[in-house]
Amino acid sequence: AAAAAAVGSSGPPAPPSCSRLERVPPPRGDAFRALRRRGLPLLIDGVASEWAAMRRWADFSWLRDEFGGRLVPVELGSLAGGGAAGGGGAAAWGERVMSLRDFLDAHVTAGGGGGGTGYPS
Repeated sequence: AAAAAAVGSSGPPAPPSCSRLERVPPPRGDAFRALRRRGLPLLIDGVASEWAAMRRWADFSWLRDEFGGRLVPVELGSLAGGGAAGGGGAAAWGERVMSLRDFLDAHVTAGGGGGGTGYPS
């Protein structure tokens, strides 16, 4: 209880400030624990390269066949350059629900017809 009170009274720790994100190869054992103890953000290169999902999800025809009928919300356009948040260019941004198949065809795979910038939201 005392520990909880101490944490609650001081609030969450401030995020560390860093000018450059350090890149490291996948650490093992004690090396990982030492990096974690530093409490600084870093990029671990290649950590997910062996995951089955990395191979499967890169195969858009597999995604289309397996999940093409699923509906996904997609943000269309860009808020860059003063979009909705900045007061200008709000008409260039919107959200639409579409099938994953339609999203892949219009925004990801070749021959999609140039449907503009789209991001799953």
